[in-house]
Amino acid sequence: MALRPFPQFIRQSDQMVGAGHAGGVGSGSETPTPAGVWRQTVAGNAFARQRCGFQPRCPEKNHRRARRQSSAGDVQLSRRLASATIRPASRGNGELRRWARRSGHGRKSRSEKSTDRTDQYTPTTEKVHPEPILIIPAWIMKYYVLDLSPHNSLIRYLVAQGHTVFCISWRNPDAEDRDLGMDEYLEFGLHAALDAVTSVVPGHGVHAAGYCLGGTLLAIGASAMARDGDTRLVSVSLLAAQTDFSEPGELSLFINESQVALLEASMAQTGYLTSDQMSGAFQLLRSYDLIWSRMIDEYLLGDRRAMTDLMAWNADGTRLPAKMHSQYLRRLYLNNDLSAGRYPVTGRPVSVGDIAVPVFCVGTASDHIAPWRSVYKLHLLSSAELTFVLTTGGHNGGIVSEPGRGNRQYQIHTRAAGDGYMAPDEWQATMQTHPDSWWPAWSAWLRERSGDVVAPPLIGAESSGYPTVCDAPGEYVRN
Repeated sequence: MALRPFPQFIRQSDQMVGAGHAGGVGSGSETPTPAGVWRQTVAGNAFARQRCGFQPRCPEKNHRRARRQSSAGDVQLSRRLASATIRPASRGNGELRRWARRSGHGRKSRSEKSTDRTDQYTPTTEKVHPEPILIIPAWIMKYYVLDLSPHNSLIRYLVAQGHTVFCISWRNPDAEDRDLGMDEYLEFGLHAALDAVTSVVPGHGVHAAGYCLGGTLLAIGASAMARDGDTRLVSVSLLAAQTDFSEPGELSLFINESQVALLEASMAQTGYLTSDQMSGAFQLLRSYDLIWSRMIDEYLLGDRRAMTDLMAWNADGTRLPAKMHSQYLRRLYLNNDLSAGRYPVTGRPVSVGDIAVPVFCVGTASDHIAPWRSVYKLHLLSSAELTFVLTTGGHNGGIVSEPGRGNRQYQIHTRAAGDGYMAPDEWQATMQTHPDSWWPAWSAWLRERSGDVVAPPLIGAESSGYPTVCDAPGEYVRN
């Protein structure tokens, strides 16, 4: 059927508004609904109509909207407008943050460069395991993805299991930080946080856990520590983190020499990669869920999705320093230096094979950023004791997967140190499937590798140069 000229679309839409479609929109109900509901939808769709060249459905025939339409039209419209004004940072776990304190990492007094501060969470149990947990989140997004709300906070869960938890809060860089590279993120991020943790909880090893890019940084740092004889780590947990980038999944569509050169030229102007540039690439990877279905629901049907904590966090973007992002793309994605034993730390290469402490590794079945088969390649790089978990869900939802959440299951197997290799598909077909969340399995794994419970440590260590600065989440997460 031939499309009508644009002016006719506009006139017909105007007539639809003026014709008095004030009854329930497609509801067949006598309950009055203000015409403003449909008027706002038409006004909001003007751009879409002119660009796409088709007319919106008549309200009476819009069955999809009718199923969602409440008789209280004013309330429904107000709910949509209110959800659009929620600020991402306001959706964090306020209760947990109220009893969390921040411990400064203390490095800025010795150097002008700073990448992070470290959050220490107040215990909620009378006794705690002596070995603290240090979480290294990705700095691609804000750290509180692991502490979203009371019901799905991984940090809150670990604290409730009797662990002393620390978590890095990364600084959101600006143009002045253009020369911060991966070495600076290691020295003033991971190692500085370890210095703070071991000062607050002296005399005990540390369980280190890294998520996404934070897990890759942890693998690099743990390899360097093993090379240099630093024994502060007692275990390493890698959550949806790659160490071999030979098959990085759909992100490889956007990463080649010409694309990286283009990004480097852009970052040379700004000093950083903008959050819009980064989020745009991730949205294209899941264009149906993140672009087209939202366009249909929100712009064409005027039906805004209810805000969730994960959606709010996802909108709270960050920037990446030019030097760090260039090194990350070239050394890992383009050259795959880490798996080949070429990745340099302080001028000397490191090998993941040097990590001798037990490793807990999680892959998520629907991950489009760190595909689980790519994460599984750690089996080829390390001969240490390795517990691998494959869980349902995607890159974020598979990790933020609290106990009791429906439609969740996981597989788990521990390969003893020095045991032979099993291919990923064979592993998936062989291992037993367990219902619910993988969190309790990880907590039990940590507990088996921890000492008997003791009195909890104090918050901060002022005598060692690590005073509490302010209540979490502090300043960095707000920028």
